[in-house]
Amino acid sequence: MVIPIILGGAAAIAGITGLVKGGQAIVNGSNAKEIMKTAKNMYEEAEEILEMQREKTSEQLERLGELKLQAWSEDIGEFVKLYSKFKHVDLESFASQDSLSPSHSSKLANLAELKLASLKASEVIKGGVSSLGAGALAGVASYGGAMMFASASTGTAIASLSGAAATNATLAWFGGGSLAAGGLGVAGGTLVLGGVVVAPVLAVAGFIMAAKAEENLAQARKTYAEVAAKVEEMGLLVDFMVKVEDLAFRYETFIQKVRKGYAQQLHDLRDVVDRAERHQSRLLLNRIKKLLGRSLTLDFRRLSLADQKQLHHIWLSTQILHTILVHPLLTKEGDLAEDAPLVLEQANQSLLELPENVGAVYG
Repeated sequence: MVIPIILGGAAAIAGITGLVKGGQAIVNGSNAKEIMKTAKNMYEEAEEILEMQREKTSEQLERLGELKLQAWSEDIGEFVKLYSKFKHVDLESFASQDSLSPSHSSKLANLAELKLASLKASEVIKGGVSSLGAGALAGVASYGGAMMFASASTGTAIASLSGAAATNATLAWFGGGSLAAGGLGVAGGTLVLGGVVVAPVLAVAGFIMAAKAEENLAQARKTYAEVAAKVEEMGLLVDFMVKVEDLAFRYETFIQKVRKGYAQQLHDLRDVVDRAERHQSRLLLNRIKKLLGRSLTLDFRRLSLADQKQLHHIWLSTQILHTILVHPLLTKEGDLAEDAPLVLEQANQSLLELPENVGAVYG
């Protein structure tokens, strides 16, 4: 009778062990579910913060893009119209007296470039900014020069701006490609911001949703670790977009400041044109043109020294404004342009170095 007792004891122990293991399995299962729930909540919170910052950065870039278009169309456009009235313009004699800082010397724009960009911007504005594709304004803000000079002629400005935005994952994302809409906004596109590849970061969402509730504890912990790593990367993206937003705001503030002073210079330039037209209307060639209803030819060489200086001073200011309008904030790879803050500082310094009577209008 000893053997049955031993077997009964073994069965009892096995039963107890089974109960312990079963209980442990239940605990492990409960812990796994709790870990997965925590991971899911952690990801969703990070996703919400990322989306909110994307919207803020997008709005700031769109404001800057629209402001740039206005500056090109209204300010640079008016300058080109007035400045083009003069022939035989020679500003070399003033270069030694009043000049831009060396940082601008290799970035000077000619009249043809200014005219082309202003015409394109005017066309876009006339067609309605709302006609631009998602991301186009963000593109003008981020890649101002490249976006504005994308096509060889006017007539395709809207299409070229919209087209560039439609094929650029970064612009599409900043232009409305929310996470809910699929993350990138460009099918199959790979978006890199601040050195972080965005696509794998966003792909984690589906991975969490598909995870089984009865997943074992080890797998749950592994999933949590993966989610935590992606949440950290999302934090880096948020930090990067905050920097972009801040830089775009600083560029916007500078352009607004320059436009106020530039408006006064344009007013003064109109006065120069009026005086020149009055004084040079008696020239034979201009008499003939006046009879034919054509624009007068204004000779820079016949202007007073003060009026010649007016032209030179607004040319200097135009170059400063042009530098800020064309300089990119982002690289083609989606990283922050390292020299963008420095270019802004140099532009501010150039304003301070303008002749005293000109600098006064910029406060």
